[in-house]
Amino acid sequence: MVVIIIILVSIFAFSVANPPLQIPSNSQSYSHKLPNWSEKIISPEDLLPPSLKPLHYEIKLQPILYPEGGPNEWSAPGSVEITALGVSEINKIVIHRHPDLKINQTSITLSDEFHNSIKVESVEEGSDSHKYGIVLGSNLIIGRKYVLSLKFVADINDGSTGLGLYRAFYTDQNGDVKAEGSPQLNSWSMAPGKYSHV
Repeated sequence: MVVIIIILVSIFAFSVANPPLQIPSNSQSYSHKLPNWSEKIISPEDLLPPSLKPLHYEIKLQPILYPEGGPNEWSAPGSVEITALGVSEINKIVIHRHPDLKINQTSITLSDEFHNSIKVESVEEGSDSHKYGIVLGSNLIIGRKYVLSLKFVADINDGSTGLGLYRAFYTDQNGDVKAEGSPQLNSWSMAPGKYSHV
């Protein structure tokens, strides 16, 4: 169970994060203090618009390690609920996500702390495939808590990229080959060319 939770947090941390819902330090309504070493590796285009300040993540992931073939072979279906605070009156939320992460657009919901549903008008997958825009039917209210929910499917890759959750195999004491999911999330390997040892 602990291994599944570690894998769950690891795959989603890279797949959706990079880091998620980052707020630029020049925001008037919320200041995101970055460590000194980060100035060398985080460029302005990596930061997201200041719409929400993340407070809590609830991530559920169920890796399929023994596939029978078909469309779900070597995949990790999951969901996330992000509790966040509105910090700008804006009608668009932008999150980071890995380009291989398939978000179920019809599953995206947003509600406020009073359980009022906020209409999701559309999604935007622009030229920067690491950013995913969610256009709302109304503006966020500053100081109000929101819950953003969505479902996704992540690939369990073969390990050739050295990133995310990948499949690995081992031989047990009976000589049977078993599959396992293994995360690779070192900070310097998650964004090649941006991170260095400090």
